[in-house]
Amino acid sequence: ASDLDLPRVPKRLPRAVLSASEAEAVFAQCDLTEPQGIRDRAILEVLYSTGIRRSELVRVHLSDLDAERGTLLVREGKGRKDRMIPIGARAAAWVDKYVLDVRPALAFDPQEHTVFLGLLGEPLDAAYLTHRVGRYVEAANVGKTGACHLFRHTMATLMLEGGADIRFIQHMLGHASLESTEIYTRVSIRM
Repeated sequence: ASDLDLPRVPKRLPRAVLSASEAEAVFAQCDLTEPQGIRDRAILEVLYSTGIRRSELVRVHLSDLDAERGTLLVREGKGRKDRMIPIGARAAAWVDKYVLDVRPALAFDPQEHTVFLGLLGEPLDAAYLTHRVGRYVEAANVGKTGACHLFRHTMATLMLEGGADIRFIQHMLGHASLESTEIYTRVSIRM
């Protein structure tokens, strides 16, 4: 049987999407008196601003960010494709604060160019990132569950509701097919 003979499995809607105020409540959980809190705030801001996948975020290098132009280069996203996407000024400012004020104390190896580092100077891994982000979402007590992908869904849905063209959202998310992105039109309608 060919793929044409198989029944189409409908794409599942995201279970949860944050409102802008709920996202702010999650951001507020970061303890900004601690270096780890500043790093985590920068991570949350990047996830919310760009909608990149956690696997993409853990591979961002210092040279991939261009705050002046407001862009982020995502190297070898899903499908091993690179894409250039916008990053909001607020997210870029948090990354700058982290890179200037926190990262130097974590970067034991001067050859390490990964932006987000753990307390021992190692690049963060995706599982750790999910755990950290999930704890902030839970602590915010917004009545929703999720972690990194929750911010991806939130970014796409809020952009669509704000009038962004679906093809622009498709590019930001790194979807090969517009069909994958169209799920957000159904989320927006549902809300």
